[in-house]
Amino acid sequence: MSSTVALNPESGCSPVSPPLTPDRVGNFDLNKSDYHSSDVSVRGRSSSSSPVSDFEIQSINSSGDIYFSLPINSNQKKLHEKIVGLGTEFPFLGQKLELDAEDNGESMLSTKQEGTGHLLLGKIAKNEEQVRVLLQKLQLSENEVARMRSELQKSAYLKELVETLQAQLKSAHKEIEMREVELDAEKSKVLVLQKQVVEDTSALKGQIKIAEEDLTTLQAKLGSESNKVMEFKDIILQYERDIADRDHELRLLNLSLCETQENFSDQKLRLENDINVLLDKEKLLVERLGKLGETSKTLEEELRKCEDEKTEMKGLHESREIDLQREVSKLKIELLEREGHVEILNKNLDNLKFNYDMLMAAKDEMNAKVSTITADLDSMDNQRAELAEQLRIKNEDLVGMSQHWQKQVDELRLRVEELEGEVNRQKVEISNGAEEKREAIRQLCFSLDHYRSGYKELYQAFVGYKQQTVMAS
Repeated sequence: MSSTVALNPESGCSPVSPPLTPDRVGNFDLNKSDYHSSDVSVRGRSSSSSPVSDFEIQSINSSGDIYFSLPINSNQKKLHEKIVGLGTEFPFLGQKLELDAEDNGESMLSTKQEGTGHLLLGKIAKNEEQVRVLLQKLQLSENEVARMRSELQKSAYLKELVETLQAQLKSAHKEIEMREVELDAEKSKVLVLQKQVVEDTSALKGQIKIAEEDLTTLQAKLGSESNKVMEFKDIILQYERDIADRDHELRLLNLSLCETQENFSDQKLRLENDINVLLDKEKLLVERLGKLGETSKTLEEELRKCEDEKTEMKGLHESREIDLQREVSKLKIELLEREGHVEILNKNLDNLKFNYDMLMAAKDEMNAKVSTITADLDSMDNQRAELAEQLRIKNEDLVGMSQHWQKQVDELRLRVEELEGEVNRQKVEISNGAEEKREAIRQLCFSLDHYRSGYKELYQAFVGYKQQTVMAS
């Protein structure tokens, strides 16, 4: 028996299986975007996608389609299946690393203006996207298993195509050797991107530390102000006689404080409304991400804590205002200093509002990118549907290979379980804070190295097998 892989040289798409139905998928429920990503690409490498995106066999037969066949024994089937599985993962992982590198570069350029809040939320969004990609890969693995089961029952004419496809195998072998050099170059690019990710992570860590130091400084100032208030209470008793002469100044100060409170309340309401809108959008994303709901809840709790802190700060501000009203007659110089503090707070609030607007703009840009990717996936789905019709006609006699396919299914399931455990660990790490998020990024890099080394091993075995086939022919 032998297996056949059909490629479309124009579209660059890999062999496409017939559309899966719920009874074929089994216990995995895949959405449309997940299924779009399930086609297997063996196009080699290019400078802008993945280490295997240019591996493309030229058209030989008259119809423009190429069928890549191998005589099947137990080792060959196992090798073919692993190449197909890893070929699915590498294009998306390589592209993801480049996108992350570009986003990190843009984030580093705008960090000085946007502030620490924008950096933290942007990094969280990137980590959530990486986890979502891993979850999609888990579902794609089960999708591929179901596809192979369906192919077991529908292939028929492979034996008749073996001799013709042997010649095509030789030409494909030459093409693969030509692309090996390009594969090494692309691997070096991936290493550069990984270094950039580590550098960006270190920069973000430094900025987070700076923000924490600023927060500590502000808290210390607040404590010193509270101590001064206690001291002012004793001094106020000595100046009670002067209060009548300075009532006019007190009224002016009260008006200024009321206006400041109103402005602060309005800005706070606007900020809370924006935060509520952001939470609504986040809930929509949680519905799509499924298991990332815990992370969303953690973020909501952090927001509530921030609101509580704001409420406490407001209460302290009000108590301080009452005390200041009692001792306002002490010195006009101190009143001017308080007004200067209020102006500084207003400027800081404006900066926070500007940072929030920048965050919303970045989020809209990411939504636009998601829409573009969805449109591309729809186009790929149409191409897969066309190729699926061709495969249904030609693949009708793979019943004798059912035992070997079952072994491959078991291996893939074990691999899916390992990946699920990896994703669960990364989800726990992400929810624990900034340090755990950086650890999750490192785990993703380790996973990519694992996939790359596995692919390289299988690819070398595949080349060795083809050499044996050529020698045997």
